[in-house]
Amino acid sequence: MWLVDKGCREVVKGVWQASVDGVEDTKVLRKLAMCGKELTRWSQKCFGNIRKELAKKRKELAWVERLALQGSCATHLITIQKELNSLMDKEERMWRQRSRSLYLKDRGRNTRFFHCRATLRKR
Repeated sequence: MWLVDKGCREVVKGVWQASVDGVEDTKVLRKLAMCGKELTRWSQKCFGNIRKELAKKRKELAWVERLALQGSCATHLITIQKELNSLMDKEERMWRQRSRSLYLKDRGRNTRFFHCRATLRKR
């Protein structure tokens, strides 16, 4: 989800190009820690809570649709629909990534389970 956004690359470049004082061995660790903090801050600023944003946009869309039915300009309606679609794409990517990480985590457990069963059977 983050890699699609241009800001992610800029944040990472900025952190890695910054100079860090200290011993050569600890510079990489400090930059990794700084990168994590900056990406977290950037994510909260740019993405925030996608579910809350979606709920807000849906309410705003309903309100603008009512205005459009009364004869108001429909250009605002189109922009809100595009923003809503963009947020829905972000949410879909988020859930796809989350389900993949859960699958990978659980798959490792299943492999371990079956390995233990096979070892037990062999004994």
